Amino acid sequence: MWADEAWPGLAGTIYGGSPTAPGEHDEVVAIVAQSGATCTGTLVAPRVVLTAAHCIRDIPAGTLPDVYHGTSLVTTRRVAASSMGAHPKFCESCDEDVHDFGYVILASDIPLDFTPARPVVEQDDWDAIMQEGTALTLVGYGQSDDADPADPYLGAGTKREVTTRITRLSATHLELRADESGSGTCEGDSGGPAFAKAPDGTRRLAGVLSRGTCGSASFYAAPYPALCWLRDETGTDLLPDGCSGCDCLDTEGGCGCRVAGARTGATGALAPLILLAALATRRLPRRRHSSALTVSPG
Repeated sequence: MWADEAWPGLAGTIYGGSPTAPGEHDEVVAIVAQSGATCTGTLVAPRVVLTAAHCIRDIPAGTLPDVYHGTSLVTTRRVAASSMGAHPKFCESCDEDVHDFGYVILASDIPLDFTPARPVVEQDDWDAIMQEGTALTLVGYGQSDDADPADPYLGAGTKREVTTRITRLSATHLELRADESGSGTCEGDSGGPAFAKAPDGTRRLAGVLSRGTCGSASFYAAPYPALCWLRDETGTDLLPDGCSGCDCLDTEGGCGCRVAGARTGATGALAPLILLAALATRRLPRRRHSSALTVSPG
């Protein structure tokens, strides 16, 4: 459990970062509801976007979001969604087992040549990445600390990235805290990725942004425990060969052990995702990482 953390609230802006170049992080997209509320997501398959459950839950029933790709919502075209879903165990009021995962399925391919993100699912990768001090790249369409004060959206709508590192891990290593002075996420980045390099030098999706404090601590949930649910919902299987259930990693021991297990379905058989421990005297307000934007049809 988080030993000395007050609940930071659900929220999502890149602070201390810079705009991405064309062609960079093309697997990262913006999810925009009809209301203009914006989150970030990551393409883990050609038409499957992984994001946060609270981003999906806030979209009114009977409507679907649009997905925008590229470096800016102003200069890129949109792709319609065909369906979406939030993890059935998402619980904003819970102190643990929040399961803040959601997905959006696109109605058509995006017109980009990109490589879908690969979550951390191999034991060697897990042992190397899920450690304090591991460098992370955070990406999102949220607000920016260097935005023009006259901009009502505070820079939201431009894809940015920032480099930080893992500073804490939950007891099960299923949630990580990323923060570094002046560098982090904010409104509009919810559901966005934390990328890390695997031992072979390739990039892995280490976390999905759930909550945080702008420009400070951001809390990311490792996607691994949700991959069985995602497979059953979307047909996209991101688990490694020989692993039919989400219990094939030793997430805590870091010993390189790998135990093959039976399929566990959407709920899994892993130890609970521990989000925080003893709260001091009160909880901070729960905030979401989404921001309202007005975008022109593309």
